[in-house]
Amino acid sequence: MSIVRYPKIFSKQVVALTTDRKCDFFFSESTPRLSSKQKKFFIQNQIKGINNFYNIQQIHGKRVIFANKKNFDKQKRIPKADALVTNDRGVALAVRTADCIPLFLFDPKNKAIGVIHGGWKSIKKEIIAATIKTMCYQYKTKAKDLKIAFGPSIRACCFEVEKKFLKNFPDQALGKSGKYYIDLVSIVKKQLKRLGVQQKNIFDSKMCTCCDHRFFSYRRGDVLSGRIASVMMLV
Repeated sequence: MSIVRYPKIFSKQVVALTTDRKCDFFFSESTPRLSSKQKKFFIQNQIKGINNFYNIQQIHGKRVIFANKKNFDKQKRIPKADALVTNDRGVALAVRTADCIPLFLFDPKNKAIGVIHGGWKSIKKEIIAATIKTMCYQYKTKAKDLKIAFGPSIRACCFEVEKKFLKNFPDQALGKSGKYYIDLVSIVKKQLKRLGVQQKNIFDSKMCTCCDHRFFSYRRGDVLSGRIASVMMLV
């Protein structure tokens, strides 16, 4: 496996995928474009049309970037943000993760997409709400129409935290053998429900980056690990 695909929830109008550790998608802040090795990865996996990403410098905040064709073609520096949205075809949005939750959003009625880098700090700051509100304002998206997919990320089985961390998500801890664990995916699903996203429109890959050695994982001990890329594009 080199690609995790999401065909069950998205239409043929959307390319949506997550890579594995066969190719490191770490980016230098000074070099936002894909390397020749990264481009070759997509060619080898028969993914057409992805020659570059609209890349962001992820800062665990709640800023959302509008990625249109014009600024995609001219991108020279990587903006600081943790989510991207577009309704332009051929603009590949991407987030890079090594345990955080990559989220894919698709509005099938207004033909708009978004991707989110869902680290716990961004989730606490309500980046999901910020992204959906941005799509509602910019593309007339309605939450009830959104189709959303969760890519591979650290799960409750592995996200052990210290007791003092629990103040970030009161009443969300899972206790086991005197230890505390956080289920970020469950927290996000509750946020989505509160925002009006329908349960039937949510797809969960159910893959844990820490358990599954096919993916990079910071928590597993890969302190200097690479990054998997979650990519979405309208075609």
